[in-house]
Amino acid sequence: MKKLKLLSTGANISDIKAAAKESAAQGTMTKADALTKAAIEHGSATWRDLKLRSWSIDEDGDIVSVAACEMPGHNFKIQTYSSLIDLDYMDLDETWSVNVTLSAHSTPYLFVSFVYVDEGTNFELDNTQKEAFERAVETQSKTDAIAAQAALIEDVMGWFDTEWLDITNADVCKLLRIERGIRDEDLYWRRPDQATYGNHNQSLKIYDAGDFGMLVCIEDSSFQNDGKVPYGYITDEQYNDVPHTPCNLEAMETAFLLAANIQMPFGGRRSHMDQI
Repeated sequence: MKKLKLLSTGANISDIKAAAKESAAQGTMTKADALTKAAIEHGSATWRDLKLRSWSIDEDGDIVSVAACEMPGHNFKIQTYSSLIDLDYMDLDETWSVNVTLSAHSTPYLFVSFVYVDEGTNFELDNTQKEAFERAVETQSKTDAIAAQAALIEDVMGWFDTEWLDITNADVCKLLRIERGIRDEDLYWRRPDQATYGNHNQSLKIYDAGDFGMLVCIEDSSFQNDGKVPYGYITDEQYNDVPHTPCNLEAMETAFLLAANIQMPFGGRRSHMDQI
């Protein structure tokens, strides 16, 4: 079961691949063309994209896809997990509720959990969703249960608002770097005597952002709730214009924040900067 790869429609990736192989064996198209045709027929531009949309069960019993869901508010797919719903305790005719949480510490992923009503964002199952779960209850098939839940998660992520996520300023910066292809090793400057004071564990970092210039980020562990954007861009010239004064790092940080047009109070007066 751990190796089972299903689309949210219930189609098995292995079956689709076998059908494509059979088509190629007839000599009317190459194997690559057959896989491309199979992918398009199942709603993906390439075979790789199709495989990334598949769901399976991991060693903890959670259903998981490497890149099935689009990150709310961002233009990229993200790894997604969800504990398999115990349908013995769920009433298909009642209101359901969902929570989505983000982990962005190393490899970012979303965890989607279906909870008791009013413990998350409430919603009603539509007829198609209800029929999928009814089939899973009737057959008692884990395959049907995975397919029904995967389809529900994909639907939920279509309307879930990024503002409903408990997301930190550091998470915002991490997700932006993923979207822009800015890696950890692109770090260009950070305060060398970084310390932690209070609860926010603030850290100003500057990354080489390629064509975007240089990315200035406030990687702060406080939650995003005021709409302020904890990042901005500067040019190489703006970076070089900031006096590099190791004896006055606070002044350097403030200058970088001003150059990047990052709104206060992010800069200069929080976390370790409170000590000034």
